[in-house]
Amino acid sequence: MAEENVNAAVNETPAETQTADVQPSGGGRGADDGQAAGGGDVSLLTEGLETVGDGEAKEGEEGAAEKTAVKEEASAPEVPEKYELKMPEGWTLDEEGLAELTPIMHELKASNEQVQAVADLYIRRMSAAREKQIADERETVKNWREELKNDAEIGGAKYEENLASVKKMLIKYGSEDFYNYLDDSSLGNYPPFVKVMVKIAKELEDDKFIPGGGAFSDDPASAAAKMIFDKSLKD
Repeated sequence: MAEENVNAAVNETPAETQTADVQPSGGGRGADDGQAAGGGDVSLLTEGLETVGDGEAKEGEEGAAEKTAVKEEASAPEVPEKYELKMPEGWTLDEEGLAELTPIMHELKASNEQVQAVADLYIRRMSAAREKQIADERETVKNWREELKNDAEIGGAKYEENLASVKKMLIKYGSEDFYNYLDDSSLGNYPPFVKVMVKIAKELEDDKFIPGGGAFSDDPASAAAKMIFDKSLKD
């Protein structure tokens, strides 16, 4: 009977007493702290550390950028106030052209060496173009002379004789320098021009006057003048 009373007393213990949770030490914030540590929530301490880290990172980036800018500035070419260029033999510096080019090169921050390289390139290209032009002109003159030699009217066996007549006429009514200029120029070898000169030379050679005294003159103008004045004096 005594055992039954003890069991009854045990069975009659309140449910709240039997199912009471055991609270961990620390005032019941263990679960919250665990969530902050394992669940990614930022605590006040962690947030402060992250802010300090961001500031140091930004300062590091700014420092690196500043060092890069200083390095680039140190390695940048020196831009002179006035460019001094050297021209090869036979070339003269275009001072006006350089004056127009200078502000453009200053805006590009070009050094004297860089502008000199541009000038050298320009000279090479201009020289090549000039050489090609001269070669083309020589080829054209060569073709013109071949055309005159084979011309049915002034070429063939009488080619050299016709040219000699033209030379004599040009020197007589012009000068030797005038003849040499025409002979060296493209005009002096231009087929239509040479043909006209040959015709004029032939006509002047054929128009010979015999004065009243019977003297022969190879100058038509002098012979004609003498005949006119001699006749007027006689009258």
